[in-house]
Amino acid sequence: MTMHDGTRTWALDELIEAAHNELLRRGYASSSRHSIRSHWRRFRNFCQEHAWQTFSQEVVAAYKQAISLPEEKLTPYQRDVRCALRMLTDMALHGSIQRRMRRTATDFVPPTYVALFDDFTTYCSQTLHLRRTTMRCLLGHVRAFLRFAHTEGHNGLSCLTHECFTSFLLTKTHCQPRTLACCAASLRSFCRYACLRGLVAVSAMDAIPKIRVPQDATIPAIWKAGDIEKLLAAVDRASPMGKRDYAILLLAVRLGLRVGDIRGLMLDHLDWERGRIELEQAKTGQSLALPLGEECGQALIDWLRHRPPCQCRNVFVLLRAPFEPFGQDHNLYNVITVWRRRANIALPARSRCGLHSLRHTVASRMLEAGLPLETIAGTLGHRSPQTTRIYLKIDIEALRSAALDPREVSDHE
Repeated sequence: MTMHDGTRTWALDELIEAAHNELLRRGYASSSRHSIRSHWRRFRNFCQEHAWQTFSQEVVAAYKQAISLPEEKLTPYQRDVRCALRMLTDMALHGSIQRRMRRTATDFVPPTYVALFDDFTTYCSQTLHLRRTTMRCLLGHVRAFLRFAHTEGHNGLSCLTHECFTSFLLTKTHCQPRTLACCAASLRSFCRYACLRGLVAVSAMDAIPKIRVPQDATIPAIWKAGDIEKLLAAVDRASPMGKRDYAILLLAVRLGLRVGDIRGLMLDHLDWERGRIELEQAKTGQSLALPLGEECGQALIDWLRHRPPCQCRNVFVLLRAPFEPFGQDHNLYNVITVWRRRANIALPARSRCGLHSLRHTVASRMLEAGLPLETIAGTLGHRSPQTTRIYLKIDIEALRSAALDPREVSDHE
């Protein structure tokens, strides 16, 4: 019963020592290391009772069975035990400790559709070359549809019918029209894939209801100037989290950077000599250069001086060991929510209050200042000024000045 990392067999004591050194290297707190080592010590005692000197999957399975560790619905203590055992397994297999991503119910795909869904995922990635964010949205809708079809008793591709599509979309009537349209488009992509594979007839494409949403149907959410300053003032800039979040908020409030560009900002993107940020936008792939400004620059310096020690080049990292960058799907929503609640800022009902709303606010302030659309488009990194025109709807004062007086209209009649 042995486990190999490719070239060697791990002795149990040696593996535990190597794993502990890895925890030290990645900056785990002493209290966390003490707790993890206590679980490893119990596991080692169990192995010694059975005269097992080497580490293996079979030994881990025997230990789990001995302590009655379930596969789901674990208590906090049982989760800690499982985590400690996984750390040893990762160390034995990979020579490092991997961060685990928690799976949720929305990730579940019925067994009947697993092979089909996996092939569709590969098709989206390798054939269509979709961006990660686009794939996450598309696959999420397809997963939800397949779960719905499974509960309705469908097997295989019998779910690709007008009745099933319509019934599924009716369960989404609480969503915004744009969300419904996105869901229908995702199902259409899935149907198109099935047609290309020859799994269904081309006529199946017509079974999906068409949901049309006018391009200018929504108005971007913006913040009041007073609320912006109130939000920034509420940030606790004495704590590491406050220093990090303050720098993130300023990049959104002052420069209008997208969430993806803030999340992916690297140390190499900061040109301190010229006081600029130069990066390639995650969404468009185009280069963007913006003046850093003294306020943003000081906030970044303050954060970088207190940034946890880590080997990655990302400017912003998580504050818990192993101090890795934010995940590619992390929208930094908690960064703005924590301090908005601390500042007691009440937003209108159904208002979008994520970090992207601060970008909308930057565009609104530039419009109010009378800057041309080309300048705003360049600052926000839009590929075309046409994209920037959606912000004309939030320039209320300009719209008010262009409004017609009903009495003047009646006089001309």
